[in-house]
Amino acid sequence: MKYVKFTLEQLVRVQDALGQWRESWEPIQDISVATSNKLYSTVTNDAVYRKYAPTGLTTFKAFEKCGAYRIVNNDTTYEVQSFNTDSRLTQLLLKEVVMSE
Repeated sequence: MKYVKFTLEQLVRVQDALGQWRESWEPIQDISVATSNKLYSTVTNDAVYRKYAPTGLTTFKAFEKCGAYRIVNNDTTYEVQSFNTDSRLTQLLLKEVVMSE
């Protein structure tokens, strides 16, 4: 397992000068995350479907249950779909975000 440095960001709602609410990503801190792809298999009507889901492990524990998070590296962005902080390492279920140019 190789840990890679990511910037953890949280989605916050802020009010602009005109009183309109807008959402923006606010950096929280740099964390180290080990990412990998986990294979899920399901069988439906004798057909086997395989789905790969990115997962991550980190030592960061200060996630809030009602928060929306993402982790950003130079060339990779993942949205945190869910997290489990009950064990020694925090488990992250991720969704890769592809930015088009």
